[in-house]
Amino acid sequence: MKPSVSIVINTLNRAFCLETTLQALFHLDYPNFEVIVVNGPSSDGTEAILERYKNVFKIERCPEPNLSMSRNFGIAAASGEIVAFIDDDGIPEPEWLDRLVAPYSDPAVGGVGGFVFDRSGVQFQTRYLLSNRLGYSEQVAEVPAEALDRLNLPGSFVFPGLIGVNSSFRRQALLEIGGFDEHFNYYLDETDVCVRLIDKGWKLKVVPNAYVHHKAAPGGMRHLRFYARSQAYFIMRNAVEKGVACDVRQAIQPGLDLHRNSVAQALKQGIVNDEQAAALLRELEEGMEAGIHAAKQTPVRKLLPANVKPAPFKPVVSVKQSGKKMVICLLSQDYPPTHNGGIGRWTREMALGLSQKGHDVHVITRSATDQHTVDFEEGAWVHRIVPLIYNQSPIPDNFKLPPFVRAYSTSIYYEVKRIETHHKVDLVTSPIWDVEGLACLFDRSWRTVLTLQTTYALSADNHHEWRENGAFWKEHVEPMIAAERYFLEKADAIQSISHAILNLTEASYGVSQIGAKAKVFPIGLGDLSASTARKPAQGSGAVTVLFVGRFEHRKGIDTLMETIPALCREFPEVRFMLAGDDSLQGHRGTPYKKEFLGRFEGEEFLRRVEFLGRVDDERLFQLYSECDLFVAPSRFESFGIIFLEAMMFGKPVIGCRAGGMPEIIEDGVSGRLVEPEDSKALHHALRELISDAELRRRMGAAARDCYQRRFSREAMIAELEKMYREQVELRRV
Repeated sequence: MKPSVSIVINTLNRAFCLETTLQALFHLDYPNFEVIVVNGPSSDGTEAILERYKNVFKIERCPEPNLSMSRNFGIAAASGEIVAFIDDDGIPEPEWLDRLVAPYSDPAVGGVGGFVFDRSGVQFQTRYLLSNRLGYSEQVAEVPAEALDRLNLPGSFVFPGLIGVNSSFRRQALLEIGGFDEHFNYYLDETDVCVRLIDKGWKLKVVPNAYVHHKAAPGGMRHLRFYARSQAYFIMRNAVEKGVACDVRQAIQPGLDLHRNSVAQALKQGIVNDEQAAALLRELEEGMEAGIHAAKQTPVRKLLPANVKPAPFKPVVSVKQSGKKMVICLLSQDYPPTHNGGIGRWTREMALGLSQKGHDVHVITRSATDQHTVDFEEGAWVHRIVPLIYNQSPIPDNFKLPPFVRAYSTSIYYEVKRIETHHKVDLVTSPIWDVEGLACLFDRSWRTVLTLQTTYALSADNHHEWRENGAFWKEHVEPMIAAERYFLEKADAIQSISHAILNLTEASYGVSQIGAKAKVFPIGLGDLSASTARKPAQGSGAVTVLFVGRFEHRKGIDTLMETIPALCREFPEVRFMLAGDDSLQGHRGTPYKKEFLGRFEGEEFLRRVEFLGRVDDERLFQLYSECDLFVAPSRFESFGIIFLEAMMFGKPVIGCRAGGMPEIIEDGVSGRLVEPEDSKALHHALRELISDAELRRRMGAAARDCYQRRFSREAMIAELEKMYREQVELRRV
């Protein structure tokens, strides 16, 4: 049985970040832990968040904005053999506790810490800390174990330091020294605990791969007075009282100078004015004197009573209880909330579902900025990378690819390799579009699954401009089609979202073995219908028709626009809402929106046709909720996630007999299917549903039922998990 662990989180006015930390704890691998959240006198929404967790966590309150006091409340409530501290803006990796607890097999170890990533999630904030009795700490990248042992000696001037966001202590040791000294309102509180433990003969250890990501949220207590007061008090207690010859006011000056420089910079940048800067500098001097005075006037530290009796251990049931997790990398250039394309939305659903089943999911996507970041989002680790040019790539030099495609795929590969330094990767899943996972395919360290969506060969029929541009066709399209064919041949497995896309891909690429290693199961979506805000219903007789998609030839927006004028003239209460990127060039060289508005300029019905452009998720789902029927007359869809989204909200849908749409829409039951480019048939289908409220209600109910039976996230994840586990087992064999 592994030692029991009490995780303590001390919080004050951090509602905006606290819940992410709490959610991350459910994804820890460790089987035997409880969580204690100590809330200070918060005035934001922290209490409302804690109310939701009161049945699974221990909730305590600290009456003062004093971090050491809050930590002592946590220790007093802790029933575990080990007390681990993490900040309310810290995110632990899944193996954090397993690795942090391991050194406690040595009974002489009283405290263990780990490495900390900064808010980027890529660069280190802290690795090893070497602290001294004057309150200064030096960060170093490496410390030999024997050197660290030599610092674990009572009375040592330099000693191992642990950072509060990633630290743990044997509860017995904490009680022996009286916990945290509440004279430390903030700053040097954990360093003081470390030096007192060492002076009592306990050892401190640092585990490099016990990782915590520190998102470094702003704090309300971090005034300069606290810094100066804490350091002066620390020097008095741990240097002067221990026989170290030093002048406190002189010893503290290097630390104060750092803060003085910060004030000078703030003044120079106009962040503070002269009066404010002077007040800040006075805080430093006053804090220093207050710290010296506190140590002189209170010879006894303000410590935790030794006889505290906590409530019974309250184990947390994590999502990892099965113990059979997989480490999965999902690749998608698009990923919400920055990009909301179909592949991105599907990838998010896979990430949510797989993480809820206890697997470690890493989504690798393209950064919308010039920053490489890693964040914990909705149970998954999202890596937003910046493509770089590498001197070496697993993709052979003679493998012809557009340079930016090679660079991005290679950048993905090196991010997967970086993930492997933390956890052994089992599986990489890549969309066929832009062959994102091609570089990963050349490394046999993991299984590679290819997902089928629209390909370059299939897209060419709707992009005549590609062929007309001879250089683009030869230098980009042809190499991409060749790369797609290679990926189809070499992938360990193929995941197809529809029979239509599988059959078309086999026919287009002539790769006969695709079917043998492919599994077909549809996309599934988590149900958002109940949680979406809705506006009041329109007046009697009003009907809203919604279109969602890019304004491009493949999406059939031109066919829909052919029907709108006549329908608006016949039905004065009908309104068309058209959402999606409407700036794209149409097949005649002019954006469809511009062409439509120019053609019908001055017409009365135009006020009932709204071009919404790109919309975010919140607005998109609100549109689904508010519309009366949904239409997307695409010439081709490999699946058609937009239809599922509308069906989730109980809306009848109109699509085309092409691609994967007939595998979603049951004609005459959940909606209507028409032939692509047939504007007359589309007009008839729209007219039928606009004019018949009862038919809309009946088809909408059938659409909702179909979604729940066939297209839920749970149904998709059950198939997905089975397929992935088969692949992982094949790798192990």
